Amino acid sequence: MANFKELLVWPKSVDFVTDIYKSTGSFPKDENEDNYQKLNNAIIEISKMLNGLINSLQSV
Repeated sequence: MANFKELLVWPKSVDFVTDIYKSTGSFPKDENEDNYQKLNNAIIEISKMLNGLINSLQSV
């Protein structure tokens, strides 16, 4: 695998993360801080998992 950005999952994951950030950006900070934080933490974890998957695919 020469370039991870050529994987089908790459543009889909970028779109997903962008949508989540847009959604959480509209949350009222005082009422939903916990939900906002959970969603953003989930985005970070998904990104880490995708990075690990991409790295393992590139080493094959």
